[in-house]
Amino acid sequence: MENTHSTPNEVANLKKMVNDLQEQMKAMSTKLNLDKDIFNSEEASAFLGITMSQLYKLTHFQQIPFYKPSGKLIMFERKELIAWVRKGRVMSTSELEDATQSKLQSLAIG
Repeated sequence: MENTHSTPNEVANLKKMVNDLQEQMKAMSTKLNLDKDIFNSEEASAFLGITMSQLYKLTHFQQIPFYKPSGKLIMFERKELIAWVRKGRVMSTSELEDATQSKLQSLAIG
């Protein structure tokens, strides 16, 4: 007769494998949802690569564009999040030097 009982180590290994698979599925699901046009808070947080706490702080101080269609639920539009990120662009050192040279030349001419 075949032994159908699992040892505690086998059970622990199976539980770990199931946990790992669940985490992988959750990560894949999050990545798939990033192609949407409208995000909920969790999706927006993942899309921007920030914590939920940081996202809520940004919405609290109205530093990021968002919608509240039901008065409570917070939603974000993908294209607006991209535009918001792009507003914070910092010029490189060479760009700053070029801009400074251009400004100095325009002042010397004028």
